[in-house]
Amino acid sequence: MSFRNENRLLVDSVNPRGWAGLSSKSPSIPFQMQARLIPHKFRFKSPGDLVKTIMTTIDSNSSGESFLYFDDIITEDDFEMIEKELKAAQLRTVVRFTSENPLNATILRIKAGLGYNIVAQDLYTEIVFKIASIPGHSRHSISPVGATRFLVPGVRSKQGDQGVQPINRVGMDSWPSLIIEVGCSETHELLRLDAEWWLFNSECRTRFFIIATISRDPLHLRIECWKMSPPATGTVYPFLPQCTHDFNIDSAGVVTSSLGSTELLIPYDCIFDHSSSVTQPIILTFPELSLLANKMFRFL
Repeated sequence: MSFRNENRLLVDSVNPRGWAGLSSKSPSIPFQMQARLIPHKFRFKSPGDLVKTIMTTIDSNSSGESFLYFDDIITEDDFEMIEKELKAAQLRTVVRFTSENPLNATILRIKAGLGYNIVAQDLYTEIVFKIASIPGHSRHSISPVGATRFLVPGVRSKQGDQGVQPINRVGMDSWPSLIIEVGCSETHELLRLDAEWWLFNSECRTRFFIIATISRDPLHLRIECWKMSPPATGTVYPFLPQCTHDFNIDSAGVVTSSLGSTELLIPYDCIFDHSSSVTQPIILTFPELSLLANKMFRFL
């Protein structure tokens, strides 16, 4: 099956007309499940009040990761004011927003520790080097995606940590093809729901999602790779978000995998939209993952 036809099948299977008949796999479900796991819930009053709550949260958890839930509508004008106040407080790089308009709610993810950004940047850089090594490609074959808000118009929106998109994507189709999100081990389940959000709501424009979670005591890095895949058991949906590779790296740099993964492999067509005579995948071997983790551990 060609990638174009397979992509059409994915879109049809995960986004049928109006999502009629969907229940536990509705695109709003990852948001709702995250909301249930978040203990800190607030009512949105004003941009200034929200930013003060963020600052208080960071003061109480200066090296960790926090999720906050805000009830009530945050308008586009509110978002603009929040952005300005976060930049003025030098906090813009540590906050990510996910909004669900039908639920009149927003989830904030706050990453206060330096280590998270280093891990995301190192993973991103390694992937860019691998892409540049593919015949006919260079680092200019893709564009970086940071904390941009991506919209399902009128319904929901989300910001990611770090990602890439092929350079042919513009306008409405400018979603990232790959996303990297990094957090602490205590929020791992919340990040898995982030993976589901991106894979469901992007209509197959986001095709690969990497989760990296850090534990400091003992020092440990876990990496999971998620994409739309045929489910192992019978279901009405031919494709669902699933973890296809996992890697556990301890403080000595020893890499193991509970799923039996032997390398981190990103298929060519999970990055690029167009076929090529050279469809070389991006591969990170166990020794490369070990070197990457040991470099990261020095900053934690």
